[in-house]
Amino acid sequence: MKGNIVFIDSTYNYPHNFTAANTKIDLLAQGLNQFENDCIIINSILGDPKIKKASILYNNTVKYAIFPSKKKSIFNNILFLYKLLKSRKNDQTQNIAIITSPYFPLFILDIIILKILKYKVFAILHEWHISINSLKGIKKLNAYIYDYTFGYFVDGFFPISDFLKNKIIRYNKPIFKLPIVADYQALWFTVDSQYNNYFLYCGNAGYKRVIDKLIIAFAQIPDKYNSKLILVLSGNEIECAAIDKMLKDKKLKDKIITLTKIPYNDLLTLYRGAIGLLIPLSPKNIQDQARFSQKIAEYLSTKRPIITTNVGEIKNFFKDRENALITQTDNSKEYYEKMLWLLEHRKEGDVIGEKGYTTGIQNFNYKNVCKNMNSFIKNHTYGH
Repeated sequence: MKGNIVFIDSTYNYPHNFTAANTKIDLLAQGLNQFENDCIIINSILGDPKIKKASILYNNTVKYAIFPSKKKSIFNNILFLYKLLKSRKNDQTQNIAIITSPYFPLFILDIIILKILKYKVFAILHEWHISINSLKGIKKLNAYIYDYTFGYFVDGFFPISDFLKNKIIRYNKPIFKLPIVADYQALWFTVDSQYNNYFLYCGNAGYKRVIDKLIIAFAQIPDKYNSKLILVLSGNEIECAAIDKMLKDKKLKDKIITLTKIPYNDLLTLYRGAIGLLIPLSPKNIQDQARFSQKIAEYLSTKRPIITTNVGEIKNFFKDRENALITQTDNSKEYYEKMLWLLEHRKEGDVIGEKGYTTGIQNFNYKNVCKNMNSFIKNHTYGH
């Protein structure tokens, strides 16, 4: 009998939107399906305006549920969700819900439905939400309430870092540290990029502080290297346009390229063609201490060296000039020095990239992670 596992409110408009969360949950569903489970990804009942009616569909081998977002549709969505969860419930096997939603009212609604139907509930914890400086007012209050109370409503946890694990250990409930994941057997990395001799950063245009530091660092690279920096930006058009304008004003458009709305496979090809892949972090930033970026697993899978900072989970897996290039601070000067070193040591950079790939296979291969995750779920659900 296959285990019933539902990922609920853990994605955003899956599979149509490309986000780190969508990628990770998709891989977890694929991986757990290989161990006698029947997984489904259930998008938020708040819905998507482009969807006309609630439906269950397939993305390759992964089942998923979508909901419309119209006036009065929320009540129909709640009813659809309840019926879906009830129809999947099987007393002869494990019934597991894995939830991520940090929006507290929606989280509580999901919990009520899941508890009525007697699902075991595990929460994925991606970050410590109250550390997000951009949150203000009601959103900050929501983050505070969620971070300090959600643990009372669930049966176990999947934190992504030691920092987050230490925050929830007080609940004395089962914990499985869920790392970043990637598919290390994909074939897309054999395709050549249309660009040459470049470093790459992929992130939200709203992280202006981070992007400014990278621009300052790269602008110091001498012209003789004929290198470029590619910024693959997500976020709203106003923020992206502001960065583009800044580059034009500083006359850096010839050296720094901005790209948006890149198809996923094209993005992976860009990763593969880079001299180095940038993950700037700040040791003083609580958010960076708590997070473990999903992009790192994807970066490693392309066998290109990453440049990042010695903070949070980085300390557990990486050493400078062995399997990554590690700065001690987020100072622009340190990032400039690491990029310059890679430009002058291409063969050594290739070796670092290969060792990073080995680190990824050993620690972040989604198939191995899901095997351990599946064992954890079974050990803490059957007979409990």
